[in-house]
Amino acid sequence: MQNEIDFPEGFLDGNDVEGVLFSPVHDRVGVVATSSLERELLVLRLYEINKLEGNDTFQVIRELEAFSFMEREQLDEFMISLPKMSGIDMLLLLNQSSPSFLNE
Repeated sequence: MQNEIDFPEGFLDGNDVEGVLFSPVHDRVGVVATSSLERELLVLRLYEINKLEGNDTFQVIRELEAFSFMEREQLDEFMISLPKMSGIDMLLLLNQSSPSFLNE
């Protein structure tokens, strides 16, 4: 069965879906990543998605975080590294303006 996401009306206007990540532990939880161009920056927004009880589709719950990139390559590299990040990596990322481990 394919995981479907029910996006609110207008949610994707001006946004591209970069990817969807599902929890390896909880099959009813995931994250959808969208991007948009804002003032010459690529902005990647991460949203929590949940499959609520009695519902066959995932619903967008809330925005979790947004990240800005100067170049498309940086955004692409971040998307590749995102599912591989440990909890510690994510905590450091969320609490620093320019995490050093992303530059390795």
